[in-house]
Amino acid sequence: MTNSPASIPDGVLLLDKPEGLTSFEVVKKIKPWVAPLKVGHTGTLDPMATGLLPLCLGEATKLIQFLKAAPKRYRARVSLGISTDTYDREGREISRVPVPDLDDATVLECLQFFTGEIQQVPPMYSALRHRGKRMYELAREGIEVEREPRTICISGLDLTGRGPDWLELDVTCSAGTYIRSLAADIAAELKTVGHLAELTRLETDGWELSSAHRLEDLNQERLADLVIPLESVLERFERVDVDEHTGTRLRQGQHLTSRELESLGVHSAGRKKIVWFRPPAGRPLVLAEVEGTQLKMEIQRVLLPAQ
Repeated sequence: MTNSPASIPDGVLLLDKPEGLTSFEVVKKIKPWVAPLKVGHTGTLDPMATGLLPLCLGEATKLIQFLKAAPKRYRARVSLGISTDTYDREGREISRVPVPDLDDATVLECLQFFTGEIQQVPPMYSALRHRGKRMYELAREGIEVEREPRTICISGLDLTGRGPDWLELDVTCSAGTYIRSLAADIAAELKTVGHLAELTRLETDGWELSSAHRLEDLNQERLADLVIPLESVLERFERVDVDEHTGTRLRQGQHLTSRELESLGVHSAGRKKIVWFRPPAGRPLVLAEVEGTQLKMEIQRVLLPAQ
């Protein structure tokens, strides 16, 4: 069976990524089933990691930059006493250090140190670029470069299990957080070394792993029923209904004045926020960024859902 463009809706498909596949390989497996719709994911999971991987289909791919910025929640297992060059179990072992006798109070005090806004140095084995080249490419060549620390936010860091040489953690963090680096840093604070042994993404942007579908359970015939429709995805942003004339102006790239925005019920949030303007049913949707007390707006995306 071959899907027509109309049979698979624009929207998001929640997958439970299996171990051993890259996020790109998962996308590659889905692409033939949804062609000619575009496919993209909202946040890379390393091959060893499992769990929630939202895939954006069709016009929903235009939302990726906004969805991937959402906080994420993970279950992480940290192995203590052994460090690797990649900070995870797939890397080359580089050192062994005795693990001190730890009690719950010591571990919990350590976790408190990493809660809130902290500075984190990205690992060399990452997709970040240095002078046009990926960091992991440099690392494979034996080259290490200085990395600037970045501000991240760990809003939740709970101890859910512990053994003599391992910790299991529930981590809620901002986008851009490297759980591998967090594992190594926690081990160092506990006066030993460590690496990330297991990682499962549990939640992102309000979606939970319990709602995700296993890759092996999918087939082309089922996909249309499993996709979260585009307008349901957009519900996480502020919605503004507009008439057809205003919708036409927005689609043509015309920005609304602060007075017009206020008349539509758009108010300042004291920070940048994303709103979407919905003309009458069946019309394109416009996503815009609004900021400041003067409600300055900038059109970000024009979405054209299937008719």
